[in-house]
Amino acid sequence: MVSSGAVQGDIPMATAWQPRRVLHGAPRPIREPRRYHTPMPTNNRPVIDLSPGCKQQLEAWIAQEMPSHDTIDAQALKATLDRLNTATQLDPPVTPAQWHTFIHQLRQHLATFVSQSNVWLASNPNQSLQSLFPNWATQQDALYELMRYTKIHQDLIEPSLPPRTLDLHQDLQVVHQFLEDQVELYGTHLATHGAQWRAIGLPVHDDAMNSAANGFINICADLVDEIYHGLAQVGDTDRKMECISMAFECLVCTRQLVDTTLPADLLRPCVQWLTIYAQWTVQQMDTTPQHHRTRSDIRISHLIGNMTRLLVCCHTLFQAESTTDTPALIDVAHSTALASSLVDLAFHVVALVAQHSSPQHQSYIKRSNIMRSSSFAVLYLEQSLFAFAASAIALYALMKNSNKAYQQKMQYLLHLIQDD
Repeated sequence: MVSSGAVQGDIPMATAWQPRRVLHGAPRPIREPRRYHTPMPTNNRPVIDLSPGCKQQLEAWIAQEMPSHDTIDAQALKATLDRLNTATQLDPPVTPAQWHTFIHQLRQHLATFVSQSNVWLASNPNQSLQSLFPNWATQQDALYELMRYTKIHQDLIEPSLPPRTLDLHQDLQVVHQFLEDQVELYGTHLATHGAQWRAIGLPVHDDAMNSAANGFINICADLVDEIYHGLAQVGDTDRKMECISMAFECLVCTRQLVDTTLPADLLRPCVQWLTIYAQWTVQQMDTTPQHHRTRSDIRISHLIGNMTRLLVCCHTLFQAESTTDTPALIDVAHSTALASSLVDLAFHVVALVAQHSSPQHQSYIKRSNIMRSSSFAVLYLEQSLFAFAASAIALYALMKNSNKAYQQKMQYLLHLIQDD
């Protein structure tokens, strides 16, 4: 097992991992779906490719099992690695008890090797693991991948769900981070059903992999039900909009994990949520001061940037659907209202660009503060507008057969952007 990979250096001392925080009300950047690149294989064996975030998770996890050692010599360290190699070459487990024993032993061997490596490196500061293992540059990442394999299978065998409360907003934060961490950890392994592990001779727990995919989908199904009832209980508040935003991102994370179209019951509310968010955004723009003494460009760009992010999420969720299936997920009234709001959003930005380009506004800027350059405001607004238009048109390509009213309004948006 530990014979492929391509990362230099020694396994670092495991450090405590802190969960990321979600900043309330702060604009989050548009996040493109994470791409997992698999380099060309070497010697008919796939090259392992792990992200820094995945390695950080694995280091924190393996540190929980690491035994303590006062001293360790090179021979003991080599013997531990040999035992680890032997454990990966035994007959594949079949029964649940065999799987539990197999994964537990792998974790113990991995933790022992990492712990002994740290002790040996501390006792030999002028040496590296390369001096003990000539192929260490290829072995290190393979060890990380074996950690990932072991961690995922332990989670598959002993699944744990994120804790839930009666606070929808808090639950969405927790579930969103949980799903993001799973995307980081699994990479493409769940989507490919462990094909890369099979290629390097590791057994894959097929039933558990299938259960995991269904489990992630069920988490989102529970959230959709909660959101449906939660959104009906409060008005169009900032907190409600944050819930809609996080709900989209939870669905996108699940879509990335399973790499297949989500059930229709999960996709059907998306256009309604998008419409609610778009209508709220128009209201926010209507109440944003438009005179030259305020930095309305920053606020408007923030609002349209968040709207763009949700359009990208919705496109990601719908793009796997066939053009004949997508309209069945879309309510006519919601799609028409969505198109009207998107046109209104574009109008707001176009009007603001015209305002910032006017001679009166330019004259005021020059007299007040040179740092408030109107040209920068116009550039930022135009960039936000073009990104918004691109995402709206991309979604339109998937939804254009839903109804004629939606088509007409979106065609008007397209002409408006082109004329501007």
